[in-house]
Amino acid sequence: MKKMKSDLTNHERKYELFSFPDESLYLNVICGGTATYSVTVRLSDEEIMKYRDKGPHFLDDLAHQIAKVYESGKDRIAKK
Repeated sequence: MKKMKSDLTNHERKYELFSFPDESLYLNVICGGTATYSVTVRLSDEEIMKYRDKGPHFLDDLAHQIAKVYESGKDRIAKK
């Protein structure tokens, strides 16, 4: 199994960014209200470029979209 490291954690928006040695990035987002669950998606090359350009503000927006509209990220959920 590849080693990952947590690069960024935002407790207010409830997400965490993980990187792997192959330079892939995964965003884990806490979703839900009373019952919570997490969704992990792999960032696309375009999203990685936007993150590098805009910084954490881009991840704030992406995490918000995933948390509010789970369906938008459903097909992107990382497989274990």
